[in-house]
Amino acid sequence: MLEKRGGETAPQKTSVKKRRKFFVHVDRKPQVQAARLELPVCMHEQEIIDAVHHNDVVLVSGATGTGKTTQVPQFLVEDGFGDAASPEYKGMIAVTQPRRVAAVTCARRVAYEMNTRLGSLVGYHVRHDAKFGEETKIKFVTDGVLLREVEDDVLLNKYSAIVIDEVHERSMNTDLLLAFLSRTTVLRRKQENSVGRLKVIVMSATLDVQGVFAGDGALFPNPPMVKVPSRQYPVTIHFARRTAEDYVDESFRKVSQIHRRLPQGGVLVFLSGRQEVEEVCKRLREEFGNRKIDIRDSEGQKTGIEVIPFYAMLADHLQRRVFDTFGEDIRKVVVATNIAETSVTVPGISYVVDSGRVKEKVYRKAGGGLLSAYEVKWVSQASAEQRAGRGGRTGAGHCYRLYSSAVYEQQFEEFRAPEIVRVPADSIVLRLRAMGIRHVTKFPFPTRPNVDELVAAEKVLLQLGALHSDQDGQNGQQCLLGVTKVGRELARIPLPPRFGRMLLAAWEDGDAFPYACRLAGVLTVGTVLERGEKEALHKVFYKERGELLREMGAVCAAEHSGRQDGRLDVRSITSFCGTFGLIGRSVVEAIRVSEQLEELFGWAPSALEPAEDRTERVLVRCFLKAFADQVGRRMRRDEAAELGVAPKRLRRAFVLRGGDGAFVEGKHVVDESAQFVVYWQLLEREAKVKGGGGGGAGRAEIRDDYDEMESDCEERGGGATRAAGAKEKFLRGVCAIEKEWLVEDARQLCELREVGGGRLGQRGGKRMVEAGVTYGGWPLGRVRVTPS
Repeated sequence: MLEKRGGETAPQKTSVKKRRKFFVHVDRKPQVQAARLELPVCMHEQEIIDAVHHNDVVLVSGATGTGKTTQVPQFLVEDGFGDAASPEYKGMIAVTQPRRVAAVTCARRVAYEMNTRLGSLVGYHVRHDAKFGEETKIKFVTDGVLLREVEDDVLLNKYSAIVIDEVHERSMNTDLLLAFLSRTTVLRRKQENSVGRLKVIVMSATLDVQGVFAGDGALFPNPPMVKVPSRQYPVTIHFARRTAEDYVDESFRKVSQIHRRLPQGGVLVFLSGRQEVEEVCKRLREEFGNRKIDIRDSEGQKTGIEVIPFYAMLADHLQRRVFDTFGEDIRKVVVATNIAETSVTVPGISYVVDSGRVKEKVYRKAGGGLLSAYEVKWVSQASAEQRAGRGGRTGAGHCYRLYSSAVYEQQFEEFRAPEIVRVPADSIVLRLRAMGIRHVTKFPFPTRPNVDELVAAEKVLLQLGALHSDQDGQNGQQCLLGVTKVGRELARIPLPPRFGRMLLAAWEDGDAFPYACRLAGVLTVGTVLERGEKEALHKVFYKERGELLREMGAVCAAEHSGRQDGRLDVRSITSFCGTFGLIGRSVVEAIRVSEQLEELFGWAPSALEPAEDRTERVLVRCFLKAFADQVGRRMRRDEAAELGVAPKRLRRAFVLRGGDGAFVEGKHVVDESAQFVVYWQLLEREAKVKGGGGGGAGRAEIRDDYDEMESDCEERGGGATRAAGAKEKFLRGVCAIEKEWLVEDARQLCELREVGGGRLGQRGGKRMVEAGVTYGGWPLGRVRVTPS
């Protein structure tokens, strides 16, 4: 029903001309039409359409399973949105999703319901993949793709309606979209042209309206809300009497009980990471194998089991298995991360087993920079409701929560903290500054980041040369509203600013550029190397300069094996990855990213031979220019004694700029003679107990945004001897550097003293002098440098 926001202010209405009737007939199959009419949201179709016509912004809130994601876009199409003959709304309908798999799956479903070919009336656009054309009326996109379109065209002239789905997740791109759309709707309303007004429909199963939609100071002050209160099928919630500490083992036990005792119906299990998913899948296959068992009260019918993992880095053809059916005598068990929490509907699920956990990447300051750690945390109450709703999509269901009701009430937050306040802000600041928004602190964020974080992000961008300072302006450096020429180039590259800075440095060399694109692909996907038993297969890719070059070399070798006549043979690449212990999906993703970057710079993609030594040196120096503040020095014995580092671990120990100690992971990550290293990430994990096995960790879901994707945090071997619960810092993405490079490529962080005036020689046509240099308080001795 249509509600007044807060019970005080009437729904916002804008004057609209009397509309002539304009409807579009959709020829659906009879069985599809019958199924649609059973969806609760269809009972509110007229209410939703009336609200859309009388308001520029409408909220649609409904429980999971009501059909919002698939039906609301169809309501708009039938009312004339997206039709070239429509008198008011000729533009397309864009429907955003936080994840690629959800965007593609929803597009396929809507195309099926509308009885059309995917890519014609209904299409999608995600990074590296798109199917849509001139006749497309509904285009499912990820929020990152639409945000890029907003940056190019703030009026979004191609669209007549924008449907923002899954707003409760509060992804960074969705928040930025909401901020821009709050201005776009006003601008489109004031413009008198053929494009017409822009309608925004915001949808979520559990909507946090505070600060975004409630109150006169909100982005969208008091818009009307259409509530679709009923779920299509009821879901019974079962809390555990006691909260299980070993939730992985408890998940296995609960699924085993369901399979032996409960009637037919699929099972969906929520765990926090990839390794946990694989462990439970392995145990279930070992327990039940290919045999069929007698289920209680099944009247003698034997039932088998089909166990399917489901996580972000799983190959596409394996992900699609979750939508398959296996017959009445086979129970489908899907073991998933929170990728299955959103609009993706896994058919046939009657039982949900919820561990209540999610693996989340958190940041905090340490060692002169940012420390990132993966923590297994409780999900929010809103996410728990989303998970439970997965069991009520196609029939009555049950949700078994492996935690008590007391834990749920006392320790679960109502909503997850918005991503925009949880991640580094350098990409956000650069993006806004490049669009001409000079005072980022005044930007209308739905939830405002900490001012200190915004200031720290500007310092990083200054270090990268993306923003100008007052001194730059006095020197006449070319800039646009605070953004330098380098900054404008970085904003054009769909990567985090540091990755883009590495590419720009490599572009100046030329020969190193295509390799830098592959390296950027590796950094984007996180890792391409399988852990555990397959680590021995990686020796063939060993590089003494560091692990990043090793992973880049693995990607180049896989691409060389699968590129034929300029095209990629994914099967050949997947076969190569299986032979050498690489993650096939990650390798293909890294290659796709590199192709996109080469296309952006006008470089023709081609298979690369192994990088020469000179090229590797250039690559490392380009990487150093981007991560000049993330350098470690080999730890001395006296420092090891002071920090409590065992002598046998000294060869893997480094000191950071802030004085903290950190370790490289594994025995052959970087040559032991290297005195200085530059690193990509500083991670913190619990130290392993001597004799203990590897810990579990997974990959967070991949969204199609243009910021750094969360990396795989699989534990590697190490043999640490610290007490259980102790925290240790690890360096990830390590490359060996020479101290002279710090003076040339990290000059802004170096202090030069006693600069000699005599000419010591020429290097590249530049005069060289001798100077005493310190970096981060570390004396580097007297080094030959080029005077600034």
